[in-house]
Amino acid sequence: MTKGGRIFGGIFSIIGSGITLLVAWVFWIIAWATPGYDYNGFIITLIVGAVGLVGGILLITDKTAGGILVVIAATGAVVAI
Repeated sequence: MTKGGRIFGGIFSIIGSGITLLVAWVFWIIAWATPGYDYNGFIITLIVGAVGLVGGILLITDKTAGGILVVIAATGAVVAI
């Protein structure tokens, strides 16, 4: 992957992870307002968003682990759905 591709992928991952973290907080608000609501959706979405955010930052700084974390976050998001 070229340097430009890694930077674009990192930015794209950070934007996607930010949206995922926003959705996690919406899940938390729903869980807080609903008695007996299960927090698993919030926890899984929060973890996937955090891993994707860290992976995006590592991709921008040219670390190989960043790409691996982004792939793990994307796979986790698909499995969680």
